Amino acid sequence: MTAVATTPGHRARRAHPLTGLVLVAGGVSLLVWLGLSILEPPPEQYHYQLEKQGPLSEFPELELGELDQPLQLSRYRIELPQVAQPVATAYLADNGGEPVLLQWYNRLAEPVLYQTGPFSSLSAIAEAIRQPGGEATPLFGWWDVTRALSLLCDCRPLFSKHHSEGLMLPPPWQPHREQIKQSEADFWGASDATEQRELVEFASALALPPEEGIAALQALAGGQETVLVLNINDAYKLGTLLPEQLGIGFREFVDTGDMHGVIQRVKSWLKSENHVHYAVSRQDDQRVRVYYLTGKEDGERLISRLLPFNKKSHIGIQGIELLMKQGEYWVYTLSAGKG
Repeated sequence: MTAVATTPGHRARRAHPLTGLVLVAGGVSLLVWLGLSILEPPPEQYHYQLEKQGPLSEFPELELGELDQPLQLSRYRIELPQVAQPVATAYLADNGGEPVLLQWYNRLAEPVLYQTGPFSSLSAIAEAIRQPGGEATPLFGWWDVTRALSLLCDCRPLFSKHHSEGLMLPPPWQPHREQIKQSEADFWGASDATEQRELVEFASALALPPEEGIAALQALAGGQETVLVLNINDAYKLGTLLPEQLGIGFREFVDTGDMHGVIQRVKSWLKSENHVHYAVSRQDDQRVRVYYLTGKEDGERLISRLLPFNKKSHIGIQGIELLMKQGEYWVYTLSAGKG
């Protein structure tokens, strides 16, 4: 199974999914490929179905433990009328009447709408980036990450609104992108033109060569020291939003319990496909996802160096320092620069 973060006409092509494969992960039957190319449902037919609401303590599956903040959460199923099981599950928090996406669990091998890392990892990050004296921490990251972190710490995120730019849509849904964007904005709320522009500027900076990218981020930060939080999934989000600037795809492998065997299959496939720059992400107990960069130059993008796509990592890049690694999150301190 292979998917590429691009749309028809761009420099890489999305492979069509195989259908009919079923996995069992975490005791729940998951559809790996739903046959979306066959179903082709009108986009207005997918809907959010509320499953559960309550305090954090009623959602032990998020593995958050105790938090200082009394969060009220909701769990939604994203459903299609033709399918018994949801295509995704969404956890969100109520932030003064505005829903905040905490965690999105795709039940398809191909991301549908969104892709997040585990919210549980953000709790430790929030503690690490908390400023002494209660001063708010300037915060860069993908919009879903910074919005979720803002619930856990006193932060000043670049992005404070939900964004529908860069939605991850199965091929049959692509012609309906604008309609789906409006539906998402109706449910979550919409970002303004300023934040939409800043999201493109932020993503574009990460897609630049390292030195240029750091300078662009420093300019966006307005000459102040800033915390930068990145997840492996963010590279795919960037490639979806700006496919001409970063070529990226992925393939998923089934983990049958023989980790050595999985590693050998991954290495063999990467060698056969001649993919040099890649990163591995565990989706759940039985799925391992390998993100790979499609162009030679893509291995020398800033995001490729800050995430584990390039063995050189961030070493030698001026203006950035690794603060911590938490799960599949990398947390950096971006120096103030010249403003």
